Amino acid sequence: MRAKRTTRGTARATAAGGAGTAGWLLLSTVLLAGCTVLAPSDASDAADTSDTSDASDAAPPPAVEVATAAVHRPEVQQGADEFTAVGPVRGYHHLGAVPLVAGASWLAVNCRSDGPRQAVTVEVEQVTEVGVTCEREETTSFLTRLDLTAEEAGSAQLTVHGPEGVEWYVAFQLPDGAVD
Repeated sequence: MRAKRTTRGTARATAAGGAGTAGWLLLSTVLLAGCTVLAPSDASDAADTSDTSDASDAAPPPAVEVATAAVHRPEVQQGADEFTAVGPVRGYHHLGAVPLVAGASWLAVNCRSDGPRQAVTVEVEQVTEVGVTCEREETTSFLTRLDLTAEEAGSAQLTVHGPEGVEWYVAFQLPDGAVD
């Protein structure tokens, strides 16, 4: 597979002409014959192939190990605006004050554990505290709707308690137009 990528880069360099064309042709021939030869610049060949190859002959993307995959930002719910989002991070974080407004607010959590199942606790002071069990081999997504009345409006502190072995992303979303 490496020879194929080098060959495509070589063919483009040959078509461009100029000094060193004979050397590139020789290198092309050797690579096509199945011999192992180090290319003059692997980095330049790799750069040449990435912008000219189409999806049909592109090498498959490298496998991503689950333990190194990043946790992504939670999606914004329909009819909501994101007020704050933090992540991907680990451990304890005090995210600060969030406004409490009448209507549907959303608390969204995405997390993944490095080891066995572990829990992250997200607290919206005096409104709710939720525990989310984070799985090892896949991202766990949690979403809760807070239907608040006008009497409950105000502000609250948002805090996440998570172990260092859990990567998490938390978002707090308010009804559309609630905060300018």
